[in-house]
Amino acid sequence: GGDVSFKGNLPDAQEFSYSLTGVDSRCNSGAGEAANSCGMHIHAGTDCTSDAGGHYFHEKLAEDPWAKVSYTAVGSVSCGCHRAAGLATAHTGLASKATVSHAFIVHDFDGARIACALVRE
Repeated sequence: GGDVSFKGNLPDAQEFSYSLTGVDSRCNSGAGEAANSCGMHIHAGTDCTSDAGGHYFHEKLAEDPWAKVSYTAVGSVSCGCHRAAGLATAHTGLASKATVSHAFIVHDFDGARIACALVRE
């Protein structure tokens, strides 16, 4: 569970705060080598029950701006209560409004999807 709140209406980036519970405890040192490891990304798809597609950013960008957006878990292994909180920004080349209805996905240490929600205004 948790909360993600997008800040403002930036002309070419998505800035957001996040407070997540139940994240992967293996992310306690941050992301690993796997693609999407401990990542949080807006995807091109607009559905959480099917393939959400790749990361959502302007096709004219040379590199994926979501590739380095990740969380670091904190908590106790004994209680299984790992959480993550902070601020993040991805310079996607897209206005924040363009991301509405797209899937926001949280990944585990291996890069697998562990949570999904649609971006709302």
